[in-house]
Amino acid sequence: MGIEMMVAIVAVGILAMVLYSHRQLKGKMLCTFRRANKTMVEKLVPAGKTEVIFDGGKYNVNSRRITLFLYKRGIHQFFPTYIPRLDFSFDSPDPLDPENFQNSWDTPESRLASGQAESFQAFAKGIDTQIGKKSRFPEWLFPAITIGAVLVIGYLVYQQGEHLSYLEQLIKIGQQGG
Repeated sequence: MGIEMMVAIVAVGILAMVLYSHRQLKGKMLCTFRRANKTMVEKLVPAGKTEVIFDGGKYNVNSRRITLFLYKRGIHQFFPTYIPRLDFSFDSPDPLDPENFQNSWDTPESRLASGQAESFQAFAKGIDTQIGKKSRFPEWLFPAITIGAVLVIGYLVYQQGEHLSYLEQLIKIGQQGG
């Protein structure tokens, strides 16, 4: 097996790992919880959930407090991915305000009282649209294009490698003759 084939196999393996890890994060939300002793716990939960459980307590999901977070753990260190994120604290069932990281009056109860209750189904639909669930193109098309491109590039590298080995042979013959 030549070096070109080995490089192509490694490239396809890395591509498969990236596609698999992105699929694992699709439709997920990162929730962080700050305990009383200043430690932080993270949990990936489905994006449509209305509450999250940390240390036995239930914490409400407020879509107005969601921010996008550049996820850089594992393979995503090389290929970062944006995912929705909520921050919680031990002293309130509601998420922290992303502007100042404090609790404020904006709770589900106050929004319900003011007549501005939002639908979590609409939020989940918005997240699905944002992360590409409702696309004009079939979901399988982009990985197929990527794999096809890797195969074409691998073939071109392999073909170029044959030309280089021919040039190497000519150089060796020239050195032996002179």
